[in-house]
Amino acid sequence: MRLVDLDAEFCRWADVAMPGPAHQLVTGRQRTMATGMPFAQAQGIRFKCPCAGRHWQVLSFDGRGLEDHQGSQVRKGGPSRWVATGTCIDDLTLTPSIDTTCWSGHVAAGQATTP
Repeated sequence: MRLVDLDAEFCRWADVAMPGPAHQLVTGRQRTMATGMPFAQAQGIRFKCPCAGRHWQVLSFDGRGLEDHQGSQVRKGGPSRWVATGTCIDDLTLTPSIDTTCWSGHVAAGQATTP
C-alpha cells in the first residue's frame, strides 16, 4: 500500500518546558511531535498502520539529531531508528525491516508492504 494512501506525514520531536515546583518552568521530558515538514527537515514519519489503519505507526530516522528519549522506542524501552533514503514520501525507503506489536513489513519506494 502506498504511504500517501496511509496519510503519511514527516515529523520532528522536541522537548517542552513543563510546570515545576512553585510555578517555575523547568525543562522536562514531555515530548511534542510536529508534522508536515519536508524530508530534509524530518526526524521520522508517521502513517496509519497497514494492519487496520485505526492507529499510527511512528518511525524515527537514524542520524537526524534525536535524543534517546525522543522518537520511536523499542518495546523494552530505548530508541528505535531506521536508515531513511529518498527525497519524499513517494520514494521513501527505510532499512531494516519494521517489526512492531501489530505489523511487520517493509517501507520501500514509498510503499508499505507485508511479506
